[in-house]
Amino acid sequence: MERKSEVMGLFLLVAISLVLIVSTSSAGIFSRERAGTTGATFLKIEAGARPVAMGGAFVAVADDANTTYWNPAGLAQIEEREITAMHNEWLEGIRYEFLGYVQPIKSEKRVHGFGASVMALYATGLEERTEETQEPEGTFAAYDIALAGAYACKVSKVASIGANLKIIHQRIEDETAWGGAVDIGLLYRFPIPRRRSSRDILQLGFAVQNIGPGIKFIKESDPLPLNIKGGIAKTFELMSIKSQITLALDVNAPVDNVPNGHFGTEFVYGKMKDVELAARVGYKTNTIKDLNALSGLSAGAGFVWKRLAIDYVWVPYGDLGNTHRISLTIKL
Repeated sequence: MERKSEVMGLFLLVAISLVLIVSTSSAGIFSRERAGTTGATFLKIEAGARPVAMGGAFVAVADDANTTYWNPAGLAQIEEREITAMHNEWLEGIRYEFLGYVQPIKSEKRVHGFGASVMALYATGLEERTEETQEPEGTFAAYDIALAGAYACKVSKVASIGANLKIIHQRIEDETAWGGAVDIGLLYRFPIPRRRSSRDILQLGFAVQNIGPGIKFIKESDPLPLNIKGGIAKTFELMSIKSQITLALDVNAPVDNVPNGHFGTEFVYGKMKDVELAARVGYKTNTIKDLNALSGLSAGAGFVWKRLAIDYVWVPYGDLGNTHRISLTIKL
């Protein structure tokens, strides 16, 4: 029965992904010419300093409170309540915030996980100019907000499936827009014994993000930034130094660009009492065409003391400047 559930879950997500890929490809999508044609683009800004430091290769890792953004199926492998908050100093004075909460619920028959998150992109002090003279006539603010609730459950010992429901609100001066979207995800987690006291973990992840109708400002409606992704991750335990290394690879197929790759690695050193230190580096290919090769790089570090974790990541964007993100995560 478990094997049948695994196969059905995998078949369901792959079938949905193929339908979306085929339908969008037949419409001439998945090309660079489509860049800038979607609405609510803030939904594409990645959440969490740790996943971003790994180059955005996180759909198969999905093991902390950031999973509500990356792959809702990961909620079923969360073992403790967690809350995380991230601040992102974005480009040109724009700021981005993310707040997420996850909670496992175990029953005799099944393991469940619930999550909630809010993401916000905002800018204040924007100059308002007239079309005739282009002279400033004051300032205004703009913001985008998405509230999300997620649920996941294990359908077998190694497989879980989940979904994320979002409510989207955008405002530019006096104009507003509302919308909704759904994410679906699937996660496979295979422990691989090596020795009596050690084992590696192999994970496969799939997700389809931002499924929903377009979002409308005034009279014009734009499609949501649909994204189909799949990934693989493997964690190696180094028992001699109480540490582990995770290697991850994601492939993204966004509706408004060509497919792109994300690569990441994380080393966690945990030999010190109550303290863990992490170093992370990643690379993604979706920005190097428009900016430069260095813009695909990300690097960061993490510090864990007991139940508190602080993570930082630096991401360059060529001539646009550098961005910095910091996250605080607490296990409750």
